[in-house]
Amino acid sequence: MEVKIDFNTFALALGITAIFITFALISINRLYQERKGEKNPLNSL
Repeated sequence: MEVKIDFNTFALALGITAIFITFALISINRLYQERKGEKNPLNSL
């Protein structure tokens, strides 16, 4: 069985997916803050 190749491919896909999810969450949070029209609590820290 090609277990090592399958695991490496899976790990690579998982890492890429994690990056896309993180980017999506940052974008959604940014749009939410702009749409909300309120001060971002993180800016006051």
